[in-house]
Amino acid sequence: MAPPKGFIPWNKGKTNVYSKEVLESNRQKHLGKKLSKEHKLKIGLAMSKRKLSAEHKRKIGLNTTKCLTGKTYEELSGVAKSKERKEKISKNNWTKKMKGKFPQSTLQKKRENMKGSKNPMYGIRGPAHPSWLGGKKFEPYDYKFNNYFKDKIRLRDSYQCLKCGMRNEDHLILFKNQSLDVHHINYDKLLSIPENCCALCKRCNCEVNYNRKQWTKFFQAMLSERYDYEYRDENVILNTVENQE
Repeated sequence: MAPPKGFIPWNKGKTNVYSKEVLESNRQKHLGKKLSKEHKLKIGLAMSKRKLSAEHKRKIGLNTTKCLTGKTYEELSGVAKSKERKEKISKNNWTKKMKGKFPQSTLQKKRENMKGSKNPMYGIRGPAHPSWLGGKKFEPYDYKFNNYFKDKIRLRDSYQCLKCGMRNEDHLILFKNQSLDVHHINYDKLLSIPENCCALCKRCNCEVNYNRKQWTKFFQAMLSERYDYEYRDENVILNTVENQE
């Protein structure tokens, strides 16, 4: 198909428009220059009007992946910038700043975002669940695992989740008047003693169902530091079971 009369090609008289030399020359011309807000706004508007095809987007994604694969943030942005960014993230960590004292509006919003079909695990039950252990959930608890014992554990842990620090009063609001859960550290429901139990919020209690050996060691180390409990390994508790017999 012939071009219309009077049509002038955009690259008429130009050669190597996309060559590395030309691209580097243009980059050097603009290096160090600061753009005004008006200029940046014009660039943003022009870029927003561009319509990329699906194939173009796919190629951009592939090239980006190729450039980033196997590289750390330090390699991409420099060590100094990486340290600065990590410090900024650490300072702006609002969950640490709140220390478990979340406002009611935040707690209500979290609850609504995990309600019903919005919950990623909605409708997944039994053997279909990724943490299914052959029905271990339905095994009976020790007769000592009663409300009196649970309240003693919550009191010992200052009515706070041992993992995230959520207070019991916030837990009552977020989980429909339910107190903090009491978790068996080595997952043995028949060993209900203070050295093997801790207070956790429902969310953390769900999280610790994965990587069980690591979480057992984590909570035993925490209780050992707080209350001077002693443990032989992740499954056997020292100087407690023997004393009760």
